[in-house]
Amino acid sequence: MPNLGMEYAFNSPLVREVAYESLLSPQRVAYHRRIAEQFEASISDEDRKQYEVLIAYHFGRSGIREKELEYTLRAGQQALSVYANYEAIDYFTRAIELLDELESETSDHDLLTSLYKQRFLALHGRS
Repeated sequence: MPNLGMEYAFNSPLVREVAYESLLSPQRVAYHRRIAEQFEASISDEDRKQYEVLIAYHFGRSGIREKELEYTLRAGQQALSVYANYEAIDYFTRAIELLDELESETSDHDLLTSLYKQRFLALHGRS
């Protein structure tokens, strides 16, 4: 894993959870966004494949659903490529949930067309 700067390690999951929950919600969102963006900026496209799930998680926790969708679809494709079918189904199901949310919030024709194409990929991957 690349060195992303400061790192905290906890001996107890309970202590980790308490420390995480003590952060204000806007702080957590900002940290998740910074982590996801740092992964995007510092890892080559080839190496990024192994971190797609983690990047999707951090974009999701930061509320950037478009990026979460992008990396969730990539993670689904990656899972399919190694025959991890149950994981792929989970990723594609999450992608469809994100697509439902994004489609309901826009009336932009070009964006809807893009989302429909991504829905096709998710449904095809899930099949």
